[in-house]
Amino acid sequence: MEQKPIISAICTCYKNGEKFMPDFFACAASSTIRERIEVVLVHYNPNEKERQMVKDFQSKYPGLLTYIEGPAENVASAMNRGVKGSRGEYVCIWNIDDLRSPESFELQANVLDEHPEIAFTYGDFIMVNEWLKQTGRNITLPEYDKREFIRSMPLGPFYMWRKSVHDVIGYFDEQFFSATDFDFSARLSTQYDGMKCKGNLGYYLDIGGGISTAKGALPKVERTVVELRYGSYRKVDFIYISRTKKYDLEKVLNFGEWKDLDVLAPNRSKYMDSKWMWAYDVIRYPFAFAQRAINRLTRVYYTKYR
Repeated sequence: MEQKPIISAICTCYKNGEKFMPDFFACAASSTIRERIEVVLVHYNPNEKERQMVKDFQSKYPGLLTYIEGPAENVASAMNRGVKGSRGEYVCIWNIDDLRSPESFELQANVLDEHPEIAFTYGDFIMVNEWLKQTGRNITLPEYDKREFIRSMPLGPFYMWRKSVHDVIGYFDEQFFSATDFDFSARLSTQYDGMKCKGNLGYYLDIGGGISTAKGALPKVERTVVELRYGSYRKVDFIYISRTKKYDLEKVLNFGEWKDLDVLAPNRSKYMDSKWMWAYDVIRYPFAFAQRAINRLTRVYYTKYR
């Protein structure tokens, strides 16, 4: 009889999966608790070679891979479908271009098993600039602090949480393309506590092409939405506020339905900055805008004339 997985790792794949899939699958198979994990691969527009890779892997390791072919949708929608279709008690996001250390799932599951008072765990990792590379920049994440974890996203790429939290705080907000993780982790921290896991959890590939690390205004606009939503007023960049109007700050979109944020995160008001912070920010805004203009003109001058 097949064991029910205790961990479901949700992976979304949109393009270039063929390049990463063989080593990604091998990494899943190398887990120290392989028999208790499930990789849920939500795949958009796979080619025939990718489909064959999936079939071969499922044949070799029955029960390890749950495969879902999905429509064209944003990452939040794909992750939500993956979480909804998962079977594990614990859930994590695992990007197809990142690799986990063999013991990472076991380390994190042990933390959640041994500490029923917490809802999520996270840990250190190594940032690399080439696929399969295992040397790079060691990223040491801070110990858990509720207020700071609502105001920023220090969970890293390898955090894990109890699936049961979705019954309380909902799922990833499908309004977002870039700040999906930030918003979910902030909402998670308003209602629950977490704990850092010891050890290296994996290797995060950073080549500047990720949704959350891409250049342009979108990540900054969506970060501003989250900061406004949870009252991190001292961090808000006023330059992007006008572009947040297309987002509903007080509602979360899950599976096509709008849900009130005050229902999903009723404790958020306890951790919001005082609204008097707005007065300080209104005063500093013209000076910040002027400084940005000076910096930009300086860069243009040195690029053109030096």
